[in-house]
Amino acid sequence: MPEWLHGDWVVAIASVVAAVVGGTVIERYRATRKLLRFVVQPPQAVSEGLRSHGTFLEIKIGDRILRELNVASVSVKNAGNVQLEQIAFEIILPGPHSLTLAECIAADQKLKSAVDIDFDRVMPATDQRFKISLPFLNPGEGFVIKTFSDDAPVACRVECRLPGVTAQIETPETLAARHRRFENVRGFLFIPFVLITVIAVSANWYFKLRDESERQAHVQFLEREVDRLTKLSDEKSTPLENRELPAPSKK
Repeated sequence: MPEWLHGDWVVAIASVVAAVVGGTVIERYRATRKLLRFVVQPPQAVSEGLRSHGTFLEIKIGDRILRELNVASVSVKNAGNVQLEQIAFEIILPGPHSLTLAECIAADQKLKSAVDIDFDRVMPATDQRFKISLPFLNPGEGFVIKTFSDDAPVACRVECRLPGVTAQIETPETLAARHRRFENVRGFLFIPFVLITVIAVSANWYFKLRDESERQAHVQFLEREVDRLTKLSDEKSTPLENRELPAPSKK
């Protein structure tokens, strides 16, 4: 067998391949990523659920009684690995509405108080805009902007343009599809890595066992040679008178 196929070489080659694959994956996640992810949730017609309990129920906001009330939300998250500063974006409610409201929902009260929501004081004829801003957002932090409107339920639209930041606008469906693709790629990389590791370990054990078997065979051969040479030496050193003579043949 060629010398380069020896167990140590197989292990070394497999280790290099595994290191290259693993290093590529690790470097991908260690690189600076400025990513702001928006997930636009489908709208919910709150008033429809209330009507199922009776027509006597009313929805009142301030001094106004509404026939329709819809909720549409957008979750916002710093999906990168560095802090994002001076964040600003807009959430638009498409279509005409006589009433629109927006509120920030966050588990961290300090984060909630840092989020500023501004809008036009004069209701536009269509496409109400909410201007969202905050000083910074740490990696992994996030919040939800809930909008309330009357008339037909519509999903929000997001507009965001920040220098050096990727704005990723998703829906639950596209986010699930992205997650499935990621799992497929991770499985595709994981299977060769496992195979390389198994091959390297198996090859290492195989060559160790083969070398041990060859060593034992060589030792046994040397022991047989030593015994043969010892017997031959004993025969040569035995005096002639002490040797047994062969019996005379009968004629």
